[in-house]
Amino acid sequence: MKIIHSSFTTSDGPVSRALWLIGVGIFLLAGCQRGLPEAAVTPDFTHTATSTPLPPTTTRPPSATPTPLPTRTMTATPSATLPPPLTAATPPAGDRSGWRLVPWTAEQADRLIAQTASQLRALEDDPNFGGVYGRKNLESLYGLLGTAEQEALLRFPEAPQADRWRWDLAYNQGLAYVNPASDQAPELRAYAALMSDALNTQHATLETLSAWFASHETRLDLAVTPAEGSPQADASALVSIDGMAYFWVTRRSTTYTVVGLRSNLFYFREAGSGHDLIDLTGDGQPEIVLSFSESNCCGFSTDHAIYDVTSGQPIRLTFVGPTGSLGGLASTGDSSIQAIPANENEGQPGLIFDATYGDPFLDPCTIRRYDRYHWTGREFVWTSSRHAVLPPDQYNDRAFCQEVRALGQTDAEAEVIAQAAGDYYESSAHTVLPLRVRFRLAEYRARQGQSDAAQSMLASLLAIPEGEEPESEAPWRDAARVLLADLQQDQPFLASCSRNLLCDWPAALTQWIGAQPTLRADQLALNLRAAGVDLRASGLLSLTPGGTPTLWWVLRNPHTGQREFWLLAQVGGHFSARVVAAVEQDQPRVTLHYTGGGPDVYAVYDGRRSTLFQVRIDAASGLLVPGYGSVDRTDPEPDLVRDAQLETWRDALLAGQEPGVIREGLRDLRAELDCPEQLICATVDYWIGLTSELLGDEQAAVEAYGRVWDEAPDHLRVIWIRLKLDTSP
Repeated sequence: MKIIHSSFTTSDGPVSRALWLIGVGIFLLAGCQRGLPEAAVTPDFTHTATSTPLPPTTTRPPSATPTPLPTRTMTATPSATLPPPLTAATPPAGDRSGWRLVPWTAEQADRLIAQTASQLRALEDDPNFGGVYGRKNLESLYGLLGTAEQEALLRFPEAPQADRWRWDLAYNQGLAYVNPASDQAPELRAYAALMSDALNTQHATLETLSAWFASHETRLDLAVTPAEGSPQADASALVSIDGMAYFWVTRRSTTYTVVGLRSNLFYFREAGSGHDLIDLTGDGQPEIVLSFSESNCCGFSTDHAIYDVTSGQPIRLTFVGPTGSLGGLASTGDSSIQAIPANENEGQPGLIFDATYGDPFLDPCTIRRYDRYHWTGREFVWTSSRHAVLPPDQYNDRAFCQEVRALGQTDAEAEVIAQAAGDYYESSAHTVLPLRVRFRLAEYRARQGQSDAAQSMLASLLAIPEGEEPESEAPWRDAARVLLADLQQDQPFLASCSRNLLCDWPAALTQWIGAQPTLRADQLALNLRAAGVDLRASGLLSLTPGGTPTLWWVLRNPHTGQREFWLLAQVGGHFSARVVAAVEQDQPRVTLHYTGGGPDVYAVYDGRRSTLFQVRIDAASGLLVPGYGSVDRTDPEPDLVRDAQLETWRDALLAGQEPGVIREGLRDLRAELDCPEQLICATVDYWIGLTSELLGDEQAAVEAYGRVWDEAPDHLRVIWIRLKLDTSP
């Protein structure tokens, strides 16, 4: 069994890309935010082949030794010698007839780039850009420098400075992209293009690629890892830049192909990454495993992406599980991937994803979750999960962890205990945890028909002395008394659970349905209503040939009053049921959303949201396993639509498309804005000015540039405009 282990720092989740198109003023305001101090952990990936089975619950996976991550510093962009500071000038006024365009040359463009770089370096000392989020805002402004370099390359692609512009552009675009690990990071395309050009023009080979890169870029390091890839390729390699941006390179005959995979090169928080090449699909060809970390003040998270390269082109593999179809695996805390050969996984190759469950900093015990997946030939499909409370360490509540670990008598009970102990946010009171663990274990025993064992556990719960927060404990003690009384009176557990607000009613209903003898669906519905369940509506999925006979129900949850959409499938001699989503209507619209190549995907429409779900029967357990995920059908915000329109027009212009058409589109966009009140106006006007300049329409260019200078004098692009405009002689 092959183990890929990663231990990381964490992040507070994806961060929206800051719009560098907005002027300095808005960033000065945003820069006032401060991040809390961050704990940093150096990424530690061990890749050791072993034949041992999945570690038992008594073995804690190895972890990294906490050491500070190296701090990323923004290195000054190599550029032309800075000209003297610009002197104050009077903004164009009135009809601006006294102003003209400065004849533009490659030297003028280089001067503009140098002035912009100088301005950004000056902002590094501005206290408004201190702290974590201030740094993010400053980094995002480097997109402006990248745009200046794109404009220069558009106008002077053969200039002597063009090669330097291209390299600086790749660096500055990456610096400005403040999202965590992403396959959309612009530096992936930029560096891939530079490497592809060098390899295919014989300026570099895979063996000399690192030295060639170092001769052009001294701020970053490039490493080449030879790898086994497609049988049709003559050579393959995984290339990394600073260990944070990854590329797949193949050579067939004399032609090289370079594909950017993922990058976390300039993420504004502390981050780490690792990689491995390992066969997870059982075909004898290794897959690429890329693992990333990101941190924040309070913890860390990890995520893993897997790529198949047997076709020559890297294809990111998907994971189908209880929460839908995902492009990778992620956890809050450290995690590892363990490859499982087919002979250890019921005849199918696969993997186990071993990860921290819950909050590793707040939970009193370390909880691990082990998700098992099997490879179907096109995707990894979830088979089962189990949880384990690990032996306590110096950071855990030793007495509590040892106590709850001793409560479970079977693997199934250990699973119940682990989940109950890991759900820290179910209550803010630490003294509630011993009560909750015992209550959940008593519930489980009652569902299994073990009334005496359940009563014994409830009695031990009630015997625990009151803690420091009796008000928080009271609901659990009251729920235990009610459940104990019902069990002593032989009350049906489903009815008892319906009245007990702390009882896990979906679990109780699932158990009840699974225990029913073979019945027709209509008889099952009658029995359900007789048991006191409020069944509001039912229906049959529009099945494709060979599909699983599946019913849907809309039930009313007796605890919340919320309607819930359930699926039911008849498997062998019993029904299996799972709740999919909360809905607002008794009769939601259920349709076949997608079919072909795998489990059918259905959609349940409810108001302005829809939930997609799959109907799948787990081969090992025989249970219905619906993967699902919500899809927001609400309209996007108007400002986001306008930002996207502006970005589309800008990218089209910088790609060399017809400036006349682009100018008309920009003018239409400006007509929809409340100018000059909206900050986006200055940026739109700048691009109208540039398109007019490229069209030779000097009057329109001066007019548009003049509006920016007049109406947004603090905008960073005013530096550019002051270099482009002059008074008439």
